[in-house]
Amino acid sequence: MLENLLFFLLLVLFFICLVFLFILYKRNSALADHNEYLNSIFHGSVRACFVIDDMDRIVYINLSMLQILGEKEKNVIQKIWYDTIAPSEDKAKFRGLSNKRDENNLFITILEADEKERRYQLNYKQIGTYMLFELQDISCYEEQKIQFEKLQKELIHLKKSLQEQETNFKKTFDMAINGIAILSGIGEATYTNKALQTMLDYNESYLQHLGLRPLFNDSESFPTLLKTVKTEQNIQRLPHRFKNRSGVSMDVSISMSYLAELDQYLVIVQDVTKELEYTKKLEKQKESYARRADMDVLTPCFSRSYLDILLNNLCEAKKEFIYIMFDIDHFKAVNDTYGHMTGDEILIKVVKMVKTELRTGDTLARYGGEEFAIVLEKTSIEDAIKIAEKIRKRIEETDFSPLKSLTCSFGISCDSLVLTCKKIIECADKALYRAKTNGRNRVEVYENGLTVL
Repeated sequence: MLENLLFFLLLVLFFICLVFLFILYKRNSALADHNEYLNSIFHGSVRACFVIDDMDRIVYINLSMLQILGEKEKNVIQKIWYDTIAPSEDKAKFRGLSNKRDENNLFITILEADEKERRYQLNYKQIGTYMLFELQDISCYEEQKIQFEKLQKELIHLKKSLQEQETNFKKTFDMAINGIAILSGIGEATYTNKALQTMLDYNESYLQHLGLRPLFNDSESFPTLLKTVKTEQNIQRLPHRFKNRSGVSMDVSISMSYLAELDQYLVIVQDVTKELEYTKKLEKQKESYARRADMDVLTPCFSRSYLDILLNNLCEAKKEFIYIMFDIDHFKAVNDTYGHMTGDEILIKVVKMVKTELRTGDTLARYGGEEFAIVLEKTSIEDAIKIAEKIRKRIEETDFSPLKSLTCSFGISCDSLVLTCKKIIECADKALYRAKTNGRNRVEVYENGLTVL
């Protein structure tokens, strides 16, 4: 009987041991799973992390956090976290944090391994009896905020500067006598100056949508012009005639270029109505003068009276031109040696030869005796000098038998827009006198009160 009781007790004790071992196995398995879960969180986090137990001791810490502290894992494990991480003045604030689960917006300043203080936001999460902490660096956000505010001020200043430049740009273009427009890539007018608005008889808001369509009588010409300028080449002084909204006929020249980097067109429209009227009037006057025998009685060129009328018309119309005077060197000796008949033949030959070197529209007139004048319209001073030099060399190289040699001296006057007709002639005469005193057979220019070559 006693043996049976002992056996039963041993059996119960064995059963209790099995139960205890099973419970211990389950607990260790749960702890292993929990540790694996914590490790997965740590390995997957890019932020600095650490875990504390209910006694505020560090039980896990990741590599990012260790790098911030400049410590090894064995030196911080099982230490009180706020003694290790928090500065002394903040320790009291974090003591007993595991029991304050409703705290929010916690911040901590850490003296890092490089002796620099950085500010972090302390985010935490309860995991069973543990607390997981993550540090979010907000120092960079504060630096970015300062940089952003600085950038914002710079952008405001830049915007103000651009607005001032745009205002000055519009003021300058609004003072221009030619029509100016900036068109978008599809032909809408992003800017038109006052001269163009007056020319087309449309205000700026209308032209924003119409572009330059009011310049053309059909719907195809404007798109075709845009395509041509964009794909082929720029247009310079394209002659065009149109009627504006009020029915006034106008002659204009259109210059247009495409700015590829901005996808915009720059357009300049010049009103040439009065210029064409003047040209037509001048042509009629020339025909009239020719019919009235305003030609020189000896040589095949215009007379002094025609020259005076031409100069007055050019000065009144404020047209820019170059005035050249030239005469034959030592011509008195020609008359004295060979007689006036030979002298007249020389004059005729010189005039015929000079006319072959002039362009269509240039004017040659006999000023008196052996002295002549040339009027060059729409010509630069550089081109005028080239023309005078070409004539001088041609005369020097031409056979004027029975003369052994023949040369001419030239005086050029410019600044026609600021001088009177009388002053223009005087300046050319002074330049001619300078050519004579400097040895003859040369070209001198009178410009800005000085004779220069």
